[in-house]
Amino acid sequence: MNYSIRIKKIKNDAFSTLAVWLSDKADPDETPPNDNATTYAVICYKHIIGEALYKSGGDEERVSQHIINEFRIDFEDVSANLLNIAGAAMQNQMKDIVELFIRGCVYDEIVKIS
Repeated sequence: MNYSIRIKKIKNDAFSTLAVWLSDKADPDETPPNDNATTYAVICYKHIIGEALYKSGGDEERVSQHIINEFRIDFEDVSANLLNIAGAAMQNQMKDIVELFIRGCVYDEIVKIS
């Protein structure tokens, strides 16, 4: 099968969310599948990030890394499945997209409190 990476992002006042999934290139559907075996999904709640930044003394890297580590643990099974289906390069690209999104969410909150 020939795969592509699909992305859906939503931002509002309370949170930002990102879904990154593996899709057959022949499938025109822009909706994440119900089968979560090939999907990373993250919700960044702005008030939680703000509280974490406050508690850490504004340590953006520490807060970002904590959220990224939680993501990696929560999605170990999905990562293993993606590795088997699509290979390391595509799986790493999908993880990189999520990690950049998380760092962006934390940065957005740093800018607000600066």
